[in-house]
Amino acid sequence: MPTKDEVETARRQIERLSDQCEADLRELIRLAEGGALKGPEGDKLSADMRQWERDTKNYFRAALDTLHNLPVSEVSP
Repeated sequence: MPTKDEVETARRQIERLSDQCEADLRELIRLAEGGALKGPEGDKLSADMRQWERDTKNYFRAALDTLHNLPVSEVSP
């Protein structure tokens, strides 16, 4: 059973990764929608990246929800 400190460390790591991933995807979307790729392929890639952005938010949210629901030990082993 994880300790409160371990769960808190995992939460911070998940939040950091979530923020980093979201920023990276936003930058890619900005580039694609700013004209870096033109035509139907560019439009498809932009739409795909927007879906990836939604999906990754959901994955990180699910990970945080899982952590929130974990039983934790009050004392370190």
